[in-house]
Amino acid sequence: MNKQSIFDNFVKSYEDKTYKYPTLVRHKGTLIAFAMDNGRRIYYTVLDLSDSDENKGEIDVEYWSKNPSPLYFGNEISQVGYGLVGATRMPTVKKGTQLEDEPQNLTIDEIDNFLSTTARLTADAPFQVISDGQYIYIFRQSISDTHQDIVYKLTKLQGGGSSGDTTRDNSEFVLSEGNKVPLVNNTLLLDRFILSGTQLQPKMEVRYKRSRNKTQPANAKDSLGAKDMESNPFFEPTQELDFVRQLEEGRFQVLLLPTQIANIQRWQVFAYNSATSKIDSFNIERAADGLFNTKGTIYYTSPNPEYQYTVYERRAGIDPFTNEELVPIISTEGAAESALSFDGSNDYVDLANPSELQITGNQTIEMWVKPLSLANRQSLFCKAYNGEGAITLEVDGKLSYYYGTGGDNPSGTSINPDTFEGILSSFGLARNEWSHIAIVRDFTMRKLSWYIDGTAAGEEIITKTAATAGTENVFLGKGYAGHFNGSIDEVRVWNRARSADEIKEDRHHRLVGREPGLVGYWRFDENTGSTVDDQTDSANNGTISGATWEESEALIGNHPGMSRDSFSFAGRTIESGLTAVQYFQQEDAQVGNGQESKPMKTNARVMLAVATGGADSGGNTTTNKYVAALDLAVSREGKLAQVPDNLSLSWLNRTDLDGESLESSFAEVERLEREVTQLKREIQTLEEETEYLHESYGDSVFF
Repeated sequence: MNKQSIFDNFVKSYEDKTYKYPTLVRHKGTLIAFAMDNGRRIYYTVLDLSDSDENKGEIDVEYWSKNPSPLYFGNEISQVGYGLVGATRMPTVKKGTQLEDEPQNLTIDEIDNFLSTTARLTADAPFQVISDGQYIYIFRQSISDTHQDIVYKLTKLQGGGSSGDTTRDNSEFVLSEGNKVPLVNNTLLLDRFILSGTQLQPKMEVRYKRSRNKTQPANAKDSLGAKDMESNPFFEPTQELDFVRQLEEGRFQVLLLPTQIANIQRWQVFAYNSATSKIDSFNIERAADGLFNTKGTIYYTSPNPEYQYTVYERRAGIDPFTNEELVPIISTEGAAESALSFDGSNDYVDLANPSELQITGNQTIEMWVKPLSLANRQSLFCKAYNGEGAITLEVDGKLSYYYGTGGDNPSGTSINPDTFEGILSSFGLARNEWSHIAIVRDFTMRKLSWYIDGTAAGEEIITKTAATAGTENVFLGKGYAGHFNGSIDEVRVWNRARSADEIKEDRHHRLVGREPGLVGYWRFDENTGSTVDDQTDSANNGTISGATWEESEALIGNHPGMSRDSFSFAGRTIESGLTAVQYFQQEDAQVGNGQESKPMKTNARVMLAVATGGADSGGNTTTNKYVAALDLAVSREGKLAQVPDNLSLSWLNRTDLDGESLESSFAEVERLEREVTQLKREIQTLEEETEYLHESYGDSVFF
C-alpha cells in the first residue's frame, strides 16, 4: 500500500461539484468547512463527533456531513452606519427565469433562493469565516456594478427595495447624475449564522412589526416582535460595509482585537484598494450586539481643565462645577503624526486641477493651520478667487474667502469686482498656535460662513448662483496673495455645504475618506518624500515643492468609532490576497517560589503578510514574488500602532554586520536554543542527583 492510498483514508472528498476557496472555522469545539462552487454558491460541511456510531469507526473522516449543505442568505441588505434608513429588500425572482414578481404571487417552491436573496451579490472570490463563540460570521466580497446579477435601488414611490430588471423605466430607480444606483459595488458583505445541530441558520432579530424597521415604528401602536403582521420572521439582513470598497479578488482579512477590558473587542479589517493600490486598514468599535458601532462611544468631561479629572460622563450634559455644557474627550496623542512647514518664500503644494476640485456648487474647505508670521497677506488655499474659490490669511490674522464667475485669478486692470464676491472672518488666528478653519459656501441658503475652531466666525449673504470652473491648479501655501509662512495639516475639500455641528464634531477626528461629499482629503502623514496622498478613492495626490516635514501638534485624534489608515510598500506592488493573525507576544518571566523562568503571554500583536512584486534584494528586475510581513502592536484600546503611509521594508536575506546571512543567523540561534534546552535538562538531572546524595548520605558527602 503506497503513501497516497494511506492518506486517502484520512481525507473527506466531495465530488458532486467543483469547489474552490475552501476555508475552515472552529465554532464551540466543532469544525465547519466552507467552499464555493462555480455558480458562486457557498456550501458547508460539519464534523459532527457527537454522532457516535460503531459502524463509522474511530477515524474522524467518517463524521463529516454526508453531503455539503448550501448556505442560505437573507433577502434584505442594510448599510452599516445607516440604521435609521432600514433594510433594502431584494427582488423576488421566479425559479428558472429572470422574471421578478411580488412574493405573494409565488409559492416557496417557485422562488429562486439564489437570485431572490443576497447570495446573488456574492463575488467569485475567496471569502472569510470567523467565530466569536456565539455566532459564525461570513465575510464576502460583493459583485461589481457591471455584473449580470447586480440590482439597483428603487425609489420610495416604488416601495423601496431593489430590482435587476433593466427594462423598467429609469424614473423608477434611485438616480445619481442620471445613472441608476447599484445596491453594491465591490464592497464587503457580512452575514451571521447560528449552528443548530449540524445546520447553519440565519440569525433572527427583533423589529417593529408594522414598519419592519429595527429603530423606527410606523405609528404609536407599532410594537416590537420577531415576526411582522403577516407572521413572517425577521432575519438579520446582510450587512454591507460600504466604506470597505474597491475590493478585488477577495483581498481582505478581518480580525477581532482584544482590549484592556475583558470581552470588549474591536474589529480590524485589512483590505486591498484596487483604486489606490494601497492596503486600507480599518479599526471599528464593536457594538454590544457584536456588529459595528461606527459612531463610537464618546465620553464627556468638564470644559474647565481644573475639573476634568473629576468629571467623566457617558452622555452629554451640564458640568456640575461650571454649569456649562460638557465637552467630548478627544484623544489626540500622536494621532496628528506629521505636517508640512512652509517658509513664506517659495514653498507650496501643487494639487493640480482634477475634476473633483473644480467645484462650482456648494463647497466646504477645512484645514489645520499654524501661522508663524502675519507681516504680509498669505495664500492658504488657492484655486481661483474669481473661480472655484481661494482662502487668504490677512495681516491682522483674519481670513478672507473669495469665489467668482470668471474662473481665474485676474490682476491689475483685468480685475472686475462684479464677477466675484467673498467674506472676511469676524476674528483672526493667533501666531504660533494651531487652529482649525472652515469656509462653507452654501448656494441653497445663499450664504458664506466662516468657522474657526468650531466657532462661527462670520456670515455673508451671496448673490451668485454658482462659481465658474477654470484651468488654474489648486495650490496650498501659495497663490495670488503670496506665500504662506507657517504649518498646514489635515486638508479636506467637500462638494457640499457642511453644517456647523458637523464641522464642530469632526474637526478633532481623522476621517475615513469615504464620507459623503468628501472629494479631497490630505492628511500630511507621509513624513517623508515629495508627495502628499489623497485619502479619497480619487487619489489626487499632491506634489511638494520646498515645504518640509515636521512633527504635527495639531489637535487631531482618531475617531472613537472608526478609523482608517492606508499604506503601501515602497517600490512594491500587491500581488496576492492578504493573510493576518492576532497573537500574543511571549516573554520569559520568573514565576513561582523557585522563580523559575517560563514563557508568559503579554501584549497582543497582529502579523499581516502578503505577496508582493518588484525588484529583488539586489535591485534586479524579476518576476518572482516576495512575501512582505508587517508586525504591529495592539494598544490597550484594541487599536493598531500607527504606520507610515509608505513603508520601506528590510530584506530578511541581507547579511548582518558579521557578513553572515540572516538565514544562517536564525539557524545558529535555533541550534543554540536546542543546546540550551539540553543543558537545562542536564543541569536538572545533576541537581536531582545531588539532592538524592544529600538525602542519602547527609553532610558526609564531599564534592
